[in-house]
Amino acid sequence: MQWGHSAVLALICISTLARRNRSREVDIGKHASTFLSLLDDDRQGHRYQMLRRQMHALAACRLQIGFRERTVNQFDAEQPRWHAAPSRWPGLIVLSPEYYEDLNEHSVPVDGRALSALKGSALALDIYNWLAYRLRQIPGKPVQITWSALMRQFAHDPRGAHAAETFRQGFLKALHKVLMVYPKAKVTRYPGGLELHASSPPVAPKPVEESLPVRSYAKVGVASVASSKPSRPRCFAAMNMAIRGLDFNFGGQPGDTLLYDLHPDLRADYVMANPPFNMKERWNAKLENDWRWLPGCTPPQGNANFAWLQHMLAHLAPTGSMALLLANGSMSSNPNNEGEIRKALVERDYVECMVALPGHLFTNTQIPACIWFLTRDKANGFNLDKKKRDRRGQFLFIDARQLGYMKDRVLRDFTVDDIQKVAGTFHAWQQGEGYADVPGYCYSASLADIRKHEHVLAPGR
Repeated sequence: MQWGHSAVLALICISTLARRNRSREVDIGKHASTFLSLLDDDRQGHRYQMLRRQMHALAACRLQIGFRERTVNQFDAEQPRWHAAPSRWPGLIVLSPEYYEDLNEHSVPVDGRALSALKGSALALDIYNWLAYRLRQIPGKPVQITWSALMRQFAHDPRGAHAAETFRQGFLKALHKVLMVYPKAKVTRYPGGLELHASSPPVAPKPVEESLPVRSYAKVGVASVASSKPSRPRCFAAMNMAIRGLDFNFGGQPGDTLLYDLHPDLRADYVMANPPFNMKERWNAKLENDWRWLPGCTPPQGNANFAWLQHMLAHLAPTGSMALLLANGSMSSNPNNEGEIRKALVERDYVECMVALPGHLFTNTQIPACIWFLTRDKANGFNLDKKKRDRRGQFLFIDARQLGYMKDRVLRDFTVDDIQKVAGTFHAWQQGEGYADVPGYCYSASLADIRKHEHVLAPGR
């Protein structure tokens, strides 16, 4: 069996998927690229081959940890014979009942961000996982671990005249990295080794029913907006979803999901997105008659706002809804077919609510933005377990430009009350309970009202 940081991350990932999905059968994806993207690894051929060999080794190995001729723990897994030949990617790994039982009973949650920061060092990953498990078990009095004991546990090759000093220097360097991402760990040095003090785990443990995902029949759409090469944002997004116990699919590889639709079969119940504002130079001739565009609504070549919008709308389920953050100009711009696209969205009754936001909300731009709420079916649906009313031919406008406060000289923020006010207004309008127009803040418009303003959707109109 191979070793190194990839092996450690792979084993952690397999254990996490088994724990989260409550199953001994771990689906690690149909292709190596899917698993590599989860580990934020590169796409070079030797990495594919290494990881494939590693996963086949994990799928066929038995790891036993013993003390004084007694086995205290083991990892045992198998790969179904029908699932993949050794030369191919093993899409399914089945854990032994014993290991799966130990995993459910003794596993400790770790921080995905820390794993990402330490992924270049197998020793640092080992130390981090060791401390995460060990420090929480210390009852009160500190525990001293000698350098010789640490060397027996962590050294790859403890032989050589200067092996002890070389190991000590390397261990302390790796420990420094670990303590940077695990500040709760209380570890001090004494002349003979390290002293471990009782510490909180890196991630607060939760009861199983709270830490595991609550299964839902709703499919959440995830749009891949990434560069053409592996990216840290993609890795952090994957870890963010995994930490919260949410299933996700960012596509087989990073890429331009407008040009190469990474989710052609997705029909999501909900989509939430914040695509780049006013993107230019994104056009390609193959997008001219793409299936995602409404009839006669090919987005302009110089601005991708309505390309993103239609891309996500096309991936909604028949009763799906979406919320999309765009630049304010999308509510009123007319050049290059944008006005016709907005008109089609209104006339087809996809638009449900428009929210105008104040400026200075974002650190990377000071321009004001807006939220588009769209749905494929205004006739029915539920919200917060309450039945929505029939909203066909009606549109809600909320002007939130006066809400919020200046957090500092350049950044604006909303209070909890501000957020609840906007959300409560939208929900009351959807359910037909307790809603009323408020001059200067909210207005329920008819299709005739919008036609009168030539399909401009700015709430200020």
